[in-house]
Amino acid sequence: MLKGKNILLHFYCFGYIKAGINSSEEPTIVFPTIVGIEKNDETKRIYTGDEAFFHESNLNIYRPIDHGHISDWDKAQKVWDYTLNCVDPSKSIKDILLTEPPLCSISHRKKMGEIFFEYFDTLNLNLSVSGLMSLYASGLTTGLVLDIGEGVTQCLPVFDGYIEKNSIIRSDFGGEELSMFLQKLICDIGYSMTTTKSLEYVKNIKETICFCSLNPSEDQLRNDLAATYTLPDGDVLRDGYDSIEIAHERFYVAEALFNPQLCHRDNLSIIDIIWKSILSCPMENRKILSSSIVLSGGSSLFPNLVERIETEVRNNAPESARSMVKVINFKYMITHTHIYRINKMYPINLYILL
Repeated sequence: MLKGKNILLHFYCFGYIKAGINSSEEPTIVFPTIVGIEKNDETKRIYTGDEAFFHESNLNIYRPIDHGHISDWDKAQKVWDYTLNCVDPSKSIKDILLTEPPLCSISHRKKMGEIFFEYFDTLNLNLSVSGLMSLYASGLTTGLVLDIGEGVTQCLPVFDGYIEKNSIIRSDFGGEELSMFLQKLICDIGYSMTTTKSLEYVKNIKETICFCSLNPSEDQLRNDLAATYTLPDGDVLRDGYDSIEIAHERFYVAEALFNPQLCHRDNLSIIDIIWKSILSCPMENRKILSSSIVLSGGSSLFPNLVERIETEVRNNAPESARSMVKVINFKYMITHTHIYRINKMYPINLYILL
């Protein structure tokens, strides 16, 4: 058990890092999980987060995490170092709670421990599964967590705080694939969206004006779905446009969660993932899991997604169990209540969501 002033590092969101003090209502800093190295052979200066984003035209951009796995430890260490310096410049905090994905390999855990103990001089390091944190933050100790992250979607059944490891279902399909799908849709209607910076605009479009359709066949016939996204700070695309208008594309993106074949992928749909996980659990636990489905991850925030998942899970459930199906949307934003609930198990004063 960690005591006193500690840091929570949640590194496996893949897309963005969120960091701050738990007494705050909102994160203090938010920046993309990227590292940029100058193309100039002489300097090779390294940029992290927003700095890399704003200088991307002069940099080679790297993402140290690939679908839930740290692919470049040196660059991951740069991201950790930058984050800790932003949140704790005095380097006075030595207790860290680090979240990890389910079934994280022993070699990954050893490497993380090596970096934090030897490089960051951490005194106490606690590793905890990220999906478990979402469940606790929702006020539950038993339930089924569907975490739709940037590079991975995974279903995690939990009973009384213990993970049913044999029933974890993982799919390498998430927010990154949705963003690339939307990028293609936008390019197909005539906009130039091919740079790293424009991909960040695509992600913002996805997060601000896209939604999950409750009836795709009906929405396909609507002519009132057009919405405009204006590029921030007076920016323009390579083709000179300073705004982007999309219509039916607004709901095509979330539809790929239910039908990955739209992205030419053969991954399981989120409904198949949920049921595969539930049905692999002991018979006596299936009803309680279907009545406590917790959504987490950035790509779980599409408007109407909770209702759509609840409807489809209910339609696939045995008739006698349909009324029990309940989906809860854990907003993947840190709040004071969220931290308070986690504090019951891990008393922390400072958190970082990576």
